[in-house]
Amino acid sequence: MVRCHIELSLQINNLWILCDHILFFMKTIYFDREEIFYDSISIRNKFQLDSIYLHNNAVVRLLGEVTLSPNTYFQGESSIFNGVIIECGSVLENVFVNKETNIRPYSIIRNCSLGKKNIIGPFCFLRDNSIVANDCIIGSHVEMARSKIGNNVKISHQAFLGDVHVKDNVIIGAGVVFCNYDGNTHRNSIVEENVLLGSGTMIISPIKIGKNSKIAAASVVTKNLANDQLFIQRRR
Repeated sequence: MVRCHIELSLQINNLWILCDHILFFMKTIYFDREEIFYDSISIRNKFQLDSIYLHNNAVVRLLGEVTLSPNTYFQGESSIFNGVIIECGSVLENVFVNKETNIRPYSIIRNCSLGKKNIIGPFCFLRDNSIVANDCIIGSHVEMARSKIGNNVKISHQAFLGDVHVKDNVIIGAGVVFCNYDGNTHRNSIVEENVLLGSGTMIISPIKIGKNSKIAAASVVTKNLANDQLFIQRRR
């Protein structure tokens, strides 16, 4: 038997009640208040979906009204908060997903924390203790590892962020790559507030990019940039 634990804490009139409170296809289902262990078959029946998968000993805490779609797969221990939508084909392992975040189809998220009102994916791969704050867009086919993303950051499709701290209000264009591995060590970079990275830019870590700087598309950045810089360095 595959054992999993579905637990929901719903606050009503300042009292905490343990219940199962799952929203599927605009239908809310209430179950008893006890903590119950399900196998995969019974959980699919209760969720009225035939393709929700839970790894052995998975623990999923659903705190509020949560929408799950077919072919969602859970591993490890995860907490999913009110208003979250997880679309089809997504894989979640050891994740914290705060309120009103939308995980779009076929995204893989492992050992990460997501804040409020984010849009993730489709086809994202977030891993290795990455953190996304609030009101961010992490676009299609973005990969992120060991990185921290501030508030209101927009990352376009097919970007790679490894070992980077991105502060608030940054725009990262399509195809931007942080070249973080020198053959021996993963190198860290910092992107300060209000920076614009043009599409196809390559950041050769370790790099610090100052506030309000703008980097032209297809540039290769190999040195630190001060605040308020306009940087253009074409590839040769």
